[in-house]
Amino acid sequence: MVKVRASSFDGLMDPLLGFEHFKMSTQAFRPRPYAGMSIITYLFNDSAPYHILDTAGTDLLLQPECLSWTRATKGLVRTASPKPEGRFSHGLQILLDIPGKRKQLDPKTLAHIEARSIPERVDHGVNIRVLINHDEDGRTPIDSQQQAFTFLHITIANGENFVCDLPIGWNATAHLLSGAVRMQTNTDISYLSAGVTVALGESSFVERLSFIAHAQSELLFFSGLPIQEQTYNSGTMFMSSTEDLGRAIADYEEGKMGFITLIEGRWQIIPPV
Repeated sequence: MVKVRASSFDGLMDPLLGFEHFKMSTQAFRPRPYAGMSIITYLFNDSAPYHILDTAGTDLLLQPECLSWTRATKGLVRTASPKPEGRFSHGLQILLDIPGKRKQLDPKTLAHIEARSIPERVDHGVNIRVLINHDEDGRTPIDSQQQAFTFLHITIANGENFVCDLPIGWNATAHLLSGAVRMQTNTDISYLSAGVTVALGESSFVERLSFIAHAQSELLFFSGLPIQEQTYNSGTMFMSSTEDLGRAIADYEEGKMGFITLIEGRWQIIPPV
């Protein structure tokens, strides 16, 4: 598993809190509490189905090339694993921050997007899956109150170039899954190899970004308007103050988020009290 956290990037991943690139044949994520963010799960085309279970009511067998979005907010407990056991599930778990004024909302599953519903653009050796995109009002249609956010899965043929404009004030995070690319901005050139993550943004002008492939390459690209709020976290609970974080921890320990436990070989939900 590759784990990337925003704390390593001096605020330039905001509104991302981080992501995990996983490929596992056993339980990928054991039961744990989440709070104060959205959880976005995306499976690659070589993945086995992936069972997501949480105490907010999600009981979903996610299929390859599909996406799930759950708002953890006030708190839930969640687990996920390949189905059937022994096959490899291959995907991403993305943690997206939520403005502090919305962190006390009840948790909710916002979307389950089938592969056929995900737009795909192909142009001169560049294939782009538009997994999440903002609309003309700058909002994300999946969660109309979420600040603007974009998530692209891009394949670039050797010698071809993916180009995009980063809006004024936005941040961008790029993670190269495979291959090698030259990333060029208005002021700088960087060379990315497989497994490398870069974050940049908060520019006072529109930033033209260019990714030129030096081999067949696969790129993840996230961009969004930063929330610019302090967060305090314990594991996968991210709240706006130490008091709110303490309350979330207490809620979990007291069963107010519910629990998921193994009973006779199967994961079972104990509802929130």
